[in-house]
Amino acid sequence: MKNLAGLEVSNTIFETIVKRVKISPIEPYTFFIHGVNAVGGKLNSAYSAFEKIKKWAVSSGAEVNLVEEQGYVLKVEITDPVAAKIEAFFKDK
Repeated sequence: MKNLAGLEVSNTIFETIVKRVKISPIEPYTFFIHGVNAVGGKLNSAYSAFEKIKKWAVSSGAEVNLVEEQGYVLKVEITDPVAAKIEAFFKDK
């Protein structure tokens, strides 16, 4: 287990967030999940990461919504408490 700004997360979720999630610089609660070159393609990779993050975030008390696809990037909204923890984690880096 890893610590993400005070939230305990699995190693898989931690690595997924660190490597694949970017914070929107202009929209609150908005994040971008990037796909990687994987079997099945970048878009499927992005959706796989989205499903993992969504399952974890919902279990931590947040709501998660897919806003749109932008190429192989998914724009998503995540509510607090998870959004605040992700933002705090990236601000400390």
